[in-house]
Amino acid sequence: MTSPSILFIDLNNFSHYPTIPVGHLIAALRSAGQRVRLYSPLAIGVSGFQRQSRARRADRLLDPLRFWSAMTGCDSVRRARGRLRKAMTPRNDRVRDRIVAGFGQALDWQPDVVLVSAYTLYRAIVGDMARICRARGIPLIVGGPSFSEPAIARHWLELAGVSAVVAGEAEPYIADLTAAAAAGRPLDRFPGTSTAATAIRPPAAPLQSLDALPVPDYSDFPWQAYPLRIVPLMTSRGCGWGACQFCSDVTGVMGRTFRSQSLSRAVEVIGTLTDRHKARHMVFHDLKLNSNLDLWYGLLDRLPQLVRDPVWTCAVHVGNEADNGLGPEALRAARRAGLARVTTGLESGSQRVLNAMGKGTQAERVAAFCRDAGNAGLSVRLTAIVGSPGETAADLAATTAFLRANAPHIERVMVNRFSIMLGTPLAGRIARQPERFPDIVAGGAPDLGEAIVPHRSTAPDEPGYYRALFRLLGAAHAINRRPLRAHAQVFDGVM
Repeated sequence: MTSPSILFIDLNNFSHYPTIPVGHLIAALRSAGQRVRLYSPLAIGVSGFQRQSRARRADRLLDPLRFWSAMTGCDSVRRARGRLRKAMTPRNDRVRDRIVAGFGQALDWQPDVVLVSAYTLYRAIVGDMARICRARGIPLIVGGPSFSEPAIARHWLELAGVSAVVAGEAEPYIADLTAAAAAGRPLDRFPGTSTAATAIRPPAAPLQSLDALPVPDYSDFPWQAYPLRIVPLMTSRGCGWGACQFCSDVTGVMGRTFRSQSLSRAVEVIGTLTDRHKARHMVFHDLKLNSNLDLWYGLLDRLPQLVRDPVWTCAVHVGNEADNGLGPEALRAARRAGLARVTTGLESGSQRVLNAMGKGTQAERVAAFCRDAGNAGLSVRLTAIVGSPGETAADLAATTAFLRANAPHIERVMVNRFSIMLGTPLAGRIARQPERFPDIVAGGAPDLGEAIVPHRSTAPDEPGYYRALFRLLGAAHAINRRPLRAHAQVFDGVM
């Protein structure tokens, strides 16, 4: 049998750069001699997700309204919010029809197998694609970061025409899997691969040697549609801390256990990709780039020699270690090496809440990091969470005080509402011991489209809670209204 032809559908429609796991899988398929074509909605003009950018004046009023309508216990408000979301679906339907129509045209190539990489929100679109493939007799295999959760994998296998769902890092066996699918052979013998006729398989074991991965193949991505040539990179998988109770990043397909490339391999991949795509702008997608300090310090030393005038962004963890790689001199070295923007998770200005989260950080040390990073010339971006179990108005006030005290050194704050993410340690604890979380009212079936357990917090019923929340949002808005430093503006709206 000749090598099969593979149509790869990338529904992770980032509007600024290619998708790293898809690039790895395409490289593995081509290394095995298989023919591959990529279909990205961005290539047919469907815009991707815009990340956080400079706040509008109107957001000063709209943000409190959004948070209040999502967190209130008032049934009529929640119903009104639901009607508003429903009113927005016509646009979503138009986008869905456009993506599916483009997929139909891509099938004119007559592939032997269709692979789909998708987040859970794309289930309806994948259902349309699967029905088309079923009518044409083409196997369709789905993968993505959330399929390590059995309920989500089972939900997707209910779609007519989905041949298999893959949970795991499939680079070592993806070519064998597609060859078996093209030949009509059973697929459930492959690690982490489930079919409608089998029980849900556990995710494939995490890869141990990231150095063995091929250099990602980004050649098929719609580079002409990107506003800037940005190369995405990932030198590690998982998180060096990996203990935050709320975090789903470390329970997803690639987040389980921490593993890192060697410095020599990371340097080789960076050099190859930046040269191949004539790019000097880079986004590191490591959950925490300073998890491996040898690699972190090595990159700070080698990047200026490797890429001419590098400009890059990353996320870090301000841990409690004596040396977490983020001291004043290291941050100045990072700026000299081209780091323009750095993100870290504040989550809360209350040490009590941070300890309950398992964050492994001290608010005072995060404040020192903000000052040192700002003084080094870095654009600092923080994330924060409101509505965590046990959080009070006083805790919100502590976060507000943190933001106001450190505002001169912070350029963006992303405030998120707390969610009970499926598969996280906290979701398990709430299910097993609900009496330990008296302010969390969780119930009903999981929302498999959002990968969350629906819940409501009774904390907003506390006198003064909303007042404290709105002050926090106001402090964040004041920061987010400011322009980024000139050298970081290329990453505005990117991550």
